[in-house]
Amino acid sequence: MDLNQNQSLFGLTIESNTASTMSSSAQWSRVLAWCGIIMGVIFVVLGFLIQTIMSKASSVSRYESNDGFSGSMALAGGMGMIIYIIMGGLTILGNVFLLNYANKISTAIKTNDQTTLNSGFAGLRNYCAFWAIIMIIGLLFMLIGLASALSSM
Repeated sequence: MDLNQNQSLFGLTIESNTASTMSSSAQWSRVLAWCGIIMGVIFVVLGFLIQTIMSKASSVSRYESNDGFSGSMALAGGMGMIIYIIMGGLTILGNVFLLNYANKISTAIKTNDQTTLNSGFAGLRNYCAFWAIIMIIGLLFMLIGLASALSSM
């Protein structure tokens, strides 16, 4: 009996209502993906702007005072640039997975192609797995920071 249930799972059909919902999901995913890619590019541009602004601020403060802040401002600008470029790159990469899902699902629905549909859902799986891993890493950094802050009290 269990074998028959597994075989019927592979014989699923997509009804018109389901195809419409999947098509709508793909359209919204495409919008979300392009907004995310644009946001990632803005992160990268902001990274370079932060570095430039902090570099100029450190050169101005070098002439006005010898308080040691000019070097730390340049370092902060460089670190800000690196952080923003990493954030932008991760945002772009994650949204490329989502765009892949959206494009392949739309194509699969239009052409009634099972292989493309499977590939589209694999793109969605990659998108979810990518952001799950990023969130787990982020949570670990937050917990390490929290433990460090609590231990210094």
